[in-house]
Amino acid sequence: MLPSHINITRVALAAAGRFGFALAGGYAVSAHGMGSRLSGDVDLFTAWDLRASFPEAVDNVIKALEEHPPIHGHLPD
Repeated sequence: MLPSHINITRVALAAAGRFGFALAGGYAVSAHGMGSRLSGDVDLFTAWDLRASFPEAVDNVIKALEEHPPIHGHLPD
């Protein structure tokens, strides 16, 4: 995982974890030992039945990332 993606994941999950969000996508697959490819983004998903709190969760993530900007990293060539 890129340093910027590690930072984004930690900050975003700290802000949105209480709303049921979890790491998803390629990085989630890698975290469970099934591959190790780099990704161009960080995917966070939540359950459909928690959709009413989605706007508040997004606002929390945006605020948290503004307060703790990602460390920039780039995909290798």
